[in-house]
Amino acid sequence: MSEEYLQQILARETSCIGFIGIRGASKTWTAQLVLELLALRGWHPLVIDVKGEDETLHLPARGVQALSLRARGLEPRGWDTEYLTFNFPLAMDAVPTRFRLASLSIKMLSFGHFRSLGGFLSPSETRDLFDAYYSAGGPDAELDAIIEALLRKRGEKVSPRLLALLTSGFLADESPLEPERLVEIVQRRDFTVLSGAYFKPSVRDLGRFALNVVLDNLMGHLVQAIEDARMIVHFRELREVAPRVGAMGSTWHLRERIENFVTLLRQTRTALTRVFYEVQNVQSVPKTLLDNTQAVFIHPMNLKEERQRKELAKYFPISKAVIHTVVPMRRMIPGKWIFIAKSGHAELVTFPPPMSLRMPEPKSSEDAAGLSKLYAELVPRRKLKEEFEEARRRYRYWLARARLLQGENFDELDQLEIELPPPETMILDRIPQKLALFVEIFKLRAPLDGREVFSFSISQPAAWARQVWGPRAQMAIAPSKVEQMLRSRKNRIQLRVMGFRFWRDSEGNLGGTLEVERYRAHLRAHGSKYDRVIKRLPAAGGRS
Repeated sequence: MSEEYLQQILARETSCIGFIGIRGASKTWTAQLVLELLALRGWHPLVIDVKGEDETLHLPARGVQALSLRARGLEPRGWDTEYLTFNFPLAMDAVPTRFRLASLSIKMLSFGHFRSLGGFLSPSETRDLFDAYYSAGGPDAELDAIIEALLRKRGEKVSPRLLALLTSGFLADESPLEPERLVEIVQRRDFTVLSGAYFKPSVRDLGRFALNVVLDNLMGHLVQAIEDARMIVHFRELREVAPRVGAMGSTWHLRERIENFVTLLRQTRTALTRVFYEVQNVQSVPKTLLDNTQAVFIHPMNLKEERQRKELAKYFPISKAVIHTVVPMRRMIPGKWIFIAKSGHAELVTFPPPMSLRMPEPKSSEDAAGLSKLYAELVPRRKLKEEFEEARRRYRYWLARARLLQGENFDELDQLEIELPPPETMILDRIPQKLALFVEIFKLRAPLDGREVFSFSISQPAAWARQVWGPRAQMAIAPSKVEQMLRSRKNRIQLRVMGFRFWRDSEGNLGGTLEVERYRAHLRAHGSKYDRVIKRLPAAGGRS
């Protein structure tokens, strides 16, 4: 591509750039290279990834991709990238280790957002959530106050699905996705990825809802911002942005969302923010977006289709030379594009791959196996078991709280006191040996560093005790012995004071969590007393 039109694409204005190509045309690769060239010139892309393709931006290209780059005078390189995804562990199996789970904050919600929840919540659940949100103070509310307002509807059973949403981590009182913080992250990094790709299909609409909340807040902030943001908001798959709810359907919502976004960005004071987008055909692009698009990269196979060509001609001058170029083409060549500008300039361009590593689509089962192995090596994933267990703990906490508010009886193991005395103020006159073993083993073996809450199965302390003190200690705090210990109200209260919580799952199995700071505060005050009990145990090398 000529340098003149490369500079036109890089001009400091809020115009839009489109990448329109059928599947397999390498539009994501081409768009990524353009974004990288812009990043070298001081722009900061925020990539809205709905397909899970943007996991390797921090890695330089390798293999054939690297050879192709060097043949065109470009060097492979990785980018300083912030990876973010929405926090909903109830419907996510695993995420790449570099991704940060980010909640939406209550202050990001507004009255209009609730109608977009229809793809996940029923109408009655949406009304209940709005009522609780409004009763608790609207945008000024705290999450716990919203849950409390929901539970205080006496005589009505709280929707388990709604309660699970509120206790899952999806919402919080603070969030890195709040617009001021998000813009700061974007400006600090070369690339920022916001992905909704890790939601299971059954709750994909919740990811779209979260994305719309983020975009709404970002728009409002940029309109008022007195800053040089120099941001590019890039939509990897334009059609996936819209919530698929309401009588008008996803196409209407997409048009409204993009039209609002583009119109508002043209009204910003000093924030230079542009929209880039990828889409498979011209008809999927809202008219307002095409009106505001300065240039498009369109694949020749799209232009060969008369319907798409006529639609694009309403917004871009398509010369006979362009038609004569594309009509004879018989096969798809990835990376080859027709560049068309509003000025009438058009040229056939061929792009190398991006400088960061991109995984190609597999063409055979052998390719798929090789790519899978490479992914596991380069992009390791972490299971969200801890996040899931923490969400489950909060859910059971508020279930117990609901029964308390509504005057029902419930198992004491489920009861979690709202107010507990400071951990250093309460200690039993005589510490039972089982209790001392149970408490001390967490200090010696549990991986508590860097955690706020640690979840454990009831059999885990016994396994640790065998490693430290031998079989007799293991037997002393076996699951049956722990359950026996918990029958004492004094023991239960003592454990709660130091941060332990216990519950039973649907199959009746006992499990627990430990608030790490509370536990450590208790041991700082009373650790020597537990030590003295342990030293008297034969299993610990002392005298009985």
